[in-house]
Amino acid sequence: MARIKKIRFLKIRAASLVETLIATVVIMIVFGIAMATVGNVLERTVKSSTGVIDTELNRLEYLYQHEKILVPDIRELGDWKIRVKKTKEGELNYIIFQAKNQKSQKERIKKILEHN
Repeated sequence: MARIKKIRFLKIRAASLVETLIATVVIMIVFGIAMATVGNVLERTVKSSTGVIDTELNRLEYLYQHEKILVPDIRELGDWKIRVKKTKEGELNYIIFQAKNQKSQKERIKKILEHN
C-alpha cells in the first residue's frame, strides 16, 4: 500500500505545448535556411560545371584527328561559342579549340599540334 502511495505522488516532468511549438518552429526555420543554402550551392555548381563543354572539345579534337571537320570551324553549344582555328608559334603549327560562354565569359581552351 505504501508503494502505491509513493507512485501516485511521483511527478512527471514534461514540456508544455508552447515549448514544444517553439522548438518545432526553430527547427523548421533552421531546416528552411539549410535547404535554401544547399539549393544555391547545387545551382551554382551546375551552372559553373564545364564537363559538357570539355566533352565537346574532346569530341571535336577526335573529329579533327580523323579528318571529319575542317579548320577553321565555328559552332555553338547552348551558351558556348566554339572556335577551331590554326595558329603558328615559331616553327610549329597548332590547332586551338576554344570555347567561350557568352553569358559568364568563362573560357576553355585546348591546344594540340597540327597533324600532317
